[in-house]
Amino acid sequence: MIKQLYNKYHVMIHNFSYLVLLRGLTLVVPLLTYPYLIRVLGTNNYGLVMWAWAIAELFIVFIKFGFDTLGIKLISENRDNKMEVSKIFSQIIYIKIGLFIFSMLIFLLLTINIDKIANHHDLFLYFIAFIFFESMFPVWYFQGIENMKIMAILVSLIKLSFALLVFIFIHNETDYIKVPILYALGSMIANGIAYFLIYKHNIKFTSIKVLLSSLPILKESFYILFSTIGTVLRDRVTIILIEKYLGLSSVAYFDLALKIINILLTPFHIVSQVIYPHIARTKDMIFLKKVILRLLSISIFIVAIFHYNLEQIVLLVNGCFSQDLFDLMGMLIFIVPIGLLSLLIGDNILVVYGFAIHTLYSMIFAVIGYSILYLLLGHNTTYNFAILFISYFIFELLSRVFSAKLILQRKKNA
Repeated sequence: MIKQLYNKYHVMIHNFSYLVLLRGLTLVVPLLTYPYLIRVLGTNNYGLVMWAWAIAELFIVFIKFGFDTLGIKLISENRDNKMEVSKIFSQIIYIKIGLFIFSMLIFLLLTINIDKIANHHDLFLYFIAFIFFESMFPVWYFQGIENMKIMAILVSLIKLSFALLVFIFIHNETDYIKVPILYALGSMIANGIAYFLIYKHNIKFTSIKVLLSSLPILKESFYILFSTIGTVLRDRVTIILIEKYLGLSSVAYFDLALKIINILLTPFHIVSQVIYPHIARTKDMIFLKKVILRLLSISIFIVAIFHYNLEQIVLLVNGCFSQDLFDLMGMLIFIVPIGLLSLLIGDNILVVYGFAIHTLYSMIFAVIGYSILYLLLGHNTTYNFAILFISYFIFELLSRVFSAKLILQRKKNA
């Protein structure tokens, strides 16, 4: 039975393992460097870097414009047609470059008008390089052709190497400026390898005239963009609000708690990414239902184990016990089952069936719920911000479940 399943889904199994390597290192390495950075840089400087990183992430999401999701679908559907893949690839990259230029104009305006950014303009200037290379990284191409092996191994090794350089080059509080430099360099080399591998696949940039026919993909990616923006706003705006009301020390604790939760969510994100090209081609809802039920069971088990060992986990990742971190992690762990359901439904039903606009609806509904609770809750504890944060996931999930049921019922009756 296991051998039959392996033979049937061996491509997805292989891609899952390589995405685990790629995504896992991306999340685990910052967690490994956290105790060192917070000790060497101090809580305030570390919080400053994470605050700047939060703003950089907003630009990255805008520049990606939903193409990292839509690109997988388009490449998967046309992967046997090199000319069409080259056209799709070129359209996406050209649009991203245009969005990067536009984003930098916005950044300059922020530098002029916001004192805190102006006072740390050197830090933000180094983050510009990080923004560019992270937003241009074409992992979506390799996911679309379901061939992650070489790229995942090489890129993971490079990112790991540059992240570990943190221990070599960062020694005191003034070295906080080197954090974005090291990560930008790692991302730059990773991009170089990725684009070289794409060139070896005989995928080449076509004339910039292909932008004239890019309106359909722009429209669909626009809906996905807003859903993604909602996700990043949920993460980063919450951090920005915590900095406003509670200070940089609370930002550091909340950021650490998020890193741990994101590590636990990563395998579920990877499963969704791995099955996405398969679902896009086959529309196999029975297979999707089995995946959802099994992953939900696993996530509930993880929540139980996590709570049982929560005090030991806090001591392990923080070096000493912190009641704030204990309370935050105890609340945020419930995001795991809620988040995985929302993710699987959004990508593998709403986007696959061409109803990406419903991801926009779910984001709007979640933002409204988030905003109402923000006005009702107090802002004097990180615990209240944890409640606020989880509420976004709940509102988003409810909206996506409702939309998915309507879409599947419509398809069944068609």
